[in-house]
Amino acid sequence: GANLSLVHLTMKDTRYGPGADVDVLASSPNGILYLHDLAKVQSSCPPLNEKQILAYPRDPRVPGVNNITFPGPWVWDGAPYNYSILYIDFSTQMSIGENADDRGYVVHKRGSWKLCQKVGDPACVAQAD
Repeated sequence: GANLSLVHLTMKDTRYGPGADVDVLASSPNGILYLHDLAKVQSSCPPLNEKQILAYPRDPRVPGVNNITFPGPWVWDGAPYNYSILYIDFSTQMSIGENADDRGYVVHKRGSWKLCQKVGDPACVAQAD
């Protein structure tokens, strides 16, 4: 698989709809997407389910233990975000696309952020499912 490193970068609205992957990436089995000191900022996000996020298994090819915090409101490049996740050291296997059976790629995040201006109401999202 191919490896891609994104370092010291801000990315905006990389995902259409719920999910954690990046829409412009294709499947690359055994590939790694390495995100270091990156902010992935979203205009809106699905509800941030801390338990679910913490339950993602770490990919065994990346040594260490997943370490994530949820600092709450945060300011990035002068813009306020109401919800945030800081991936201190996090790795998992990503699928590509909705209900994908293929093993898309490994993501490894260090010192990287997910920042959301708005987060969907869990009750509203549950009704839509």
